[in-house]
Order: sequence, then C-alpha cells, then structure tokens
Amino acid sequence: MIYGSSTNRSARPIWTADELGLEYELVATEELMTDSVPRSVHPQGKIPSAKVGDLMLFEFVAICEYLCDIDPNNRLLGESGSSQRATYSQWASFAQSEIEAYLWHNFQLDRAGQEGNSFATVKDLNIGIASSGLKVINSHLESHEYFGGPLFTLTDIVVGWTLNWARRSELTEDFPAIEAYLAKLLSRPYCSLAK
Repeated sequence: MIYGSSTNRSARPIWTADELGLEYELVATEELMTDSVPRSVHPQGKIPSAKVGDLMLFEFVAICEYLCDIDPNNRLLGESGSSQRATYSQWASFAQSEIEAYLWHNFQLDRAGQEGNSFATVKDLNIGIASSGLKVINSHLESHEYFGGPLFTLTDIVVGWTLNWARRSELTEDFPAIEAYLAKLLSRPYCSLAK
C-alpha cells in the first residue's frame, strides 16, 4: 500500500512499483485526509509512506530502494556493494542536496506568501545554486543516455523527478541535454512525472 499521490514526492514510489510490475493499492487525495496511517507512520505526518507486508516505511528513497530490494526480478537497482548501486547513491544524493533542497526552499518561501516579495534575494540565491547543480547534470547527460549508462534505472526515477520539478520551475531551458532526457522519461509508459 502506497500513501500519496502522483503529483508530489509519492510519484517516485508509484513509478518504481509500476516499473517493477508490483501490485499495490494507492491511498491518495481524499482518502489521505481521513486516513490516520500516513500521519502515524511519518514523524511529521507527511507523505509518501508505504506498508509493505508488515513493514511501514516513510520517505521516498527508503520506499523505492526497498521495493527494488525485495523484487526478485529487480532490474532498477544494483546489489549493495555494486558499482551500479554506488552510482545510484551518488546521483540521488547530488540531486537531493544540490537541486531539490533549493527548489523545496523556494516552494516553502512561496507558501509563506510574504507581502512585498521580501524573499526575492533568497529565492534568487536558491535558483543560482540549483542551476549550478543542473549544469553538472546537463554535462553528464550530454554523454549518457541514462544516469546508469544505457539502461533506465531507479536513479532516473529519483533524479528525473527532481529535474522535472526544475523544468516546471522554468530552470532547464538553458540545459538542452536535460530537456532531451526529460522528454525521453516523459515518453515512458509508467512515467508519473507531471507534464
């Protein structure tokens, strides 16, 4: 059971489960408002969370990795100690710390809705830092079809969601390799990225 919706960070566990061909129940939108399980699983009452067997998990990285690890036909994530697993960890961490953290901060500043745009300087700083991370990723994608090489992996689900958020925030126009990469992801049958 996955708690969340495809319009937020829950899209990544949903997409992962779909790519793996796993059966699951999605508890989303209206049901989340009345269901106490997500609030009891996540220490801050946030989504996504998931119930896999008797195990309750929160945070999309933990959920996605666990889904890959328990699937005997896993083709999205390398075994612990493998170079594919290390590459996944590297790019997932980079995207989270160098891009998504700044996008999230700007989202929170926008939600605060201060009069007179008192956060403009901070938001510009965040955009500059995120753009620096996007430049690194664009350079990598100029010579790689996917993050793990020629094959689509969990790295593409995790990092792709962040890059799509940057695209939707109008930060990727100067990065043609990212734009081409996102077009490829958006064409995948199970893609849960918001267009």
